[in-house]
Amino acid sequence: AAAAAAAAAGAIEKLHANAHLPMLLGAMGRYEASGDPLLRGAAEAFFSELDAGHTFAHGGSTAGEVWMPARRLGDVVRHRHADNYWAHDHAESCVLHNSMRVSRRLMGWGGRAGSAGVTHTLRHAAYLERALLNGVLGTQRGSVPGAMVYMYPMGGGVSKAGIPDAPQGHKWSGAEDSFWCCQGSGVEAFARLGESAFFEPSPAAAERGGARPSLLLLQFVPSVLRWRAAGLRLRWEPAYPGKGAPAETSPTLLQGELHVFPEPGLGAPRAARLWLRLPAWSKGSAVMPSGGFNVSHPAVPARDGSGRLQAVDFDPQRGAAFARRLAARGHAGALGRVRLSLSMALSWERLKDERAS
Repeated sequence: AAAAAAAAAGAIEKLHANAHLPMLLGAMGRYEASGDPLLRGAAEAFFSELDAGHTFAHGGSTAGEVWMPARRLGDVVRHRHADNYWAHDHAESCVLHNSMRVSRRLMGWGGRAGSAGVTHTLRHAAYLERALLNGVLGTQRGSVPGAMVYMYPMGGGVSKAGIPDAPQGHKWSGAEDSFWCCQGSGVEAFARLGESAFFEPSPAAAERGGARPSLLLLQFVPSVLRWRAAGLRLRWEPAYPGKGAPAETSPTLLQGELHVFPEPGLGAPRAARLWLRLPAWSKGSAVMPSGGFNVSHPAVPARDGSGRLQAVDFDPQRGAAFARRLAARGHAGALGRVRLSLSMALSWERLKDERAS
């Protein structure tokens, strides 16, 4: 791994990003079909170099359509002013979208058992969250659905309104005069918003020591899942920051509730384990289980500081008893609930530039 990382250093500089990312995705598919370890190593080293040397704080990369010298992003964002073409020429939307596809595929390959596997999962989950919330959601104009940006300007004194007469999409797209590659990938990106909210480990990466099914809850995106392996339907309802009970409302508090129900056609509910992602940006967390859920182990941290995973076990017998008590009060028969509260704090991130002191 160290040799691969050393070989990758600087290897993607001056390459056309959105030509090479599909090539990489093809190589990853070839690895999945053939098991060739060289292809896996190339994909892992590629993403490590991209993430460590070329990404902005929002997860995007590139100046124009290419990757510039690694760990020298100060040169890329030094341009200023709303009428400066180069101040708008950053972070092509297609590149962000395909970088997320690479990351998610790597996450699916899993890591080694133990803390290395936790670190692998959380590293990619953190990147996907960053890119989704700060990158993808900002590429479509909220007031004009379907209007997309080609470039995501990172210079000073600029906006996504861009320069009206500039070429190559340095402004919002128009209904009559634009048909960019980033409009196509933008539509695909918004179709994938809930893609990685839940994640089921592959058998090779799953928890060892038993047949109990395992599932990870990684993203704070409202989602519903029919979990075949556990015979359950899960409904995940994260709230906007600050939304909650009046006594608990705070602009720095993010809350969510996970409800589980029996699901017709999937058989009887089975014992299972959920892993809740506790992000690195959270300065404090509270996991409150009820019904069939129980917290029996402390959270497992990632070795690189990218967060923690909290195991929550589900017992179907306890869940059924909980559902009967609810039914006696005239409520729907949920088998259990987990309430998650995360406190947020303002933070900053240094630009990836090795010359910065």
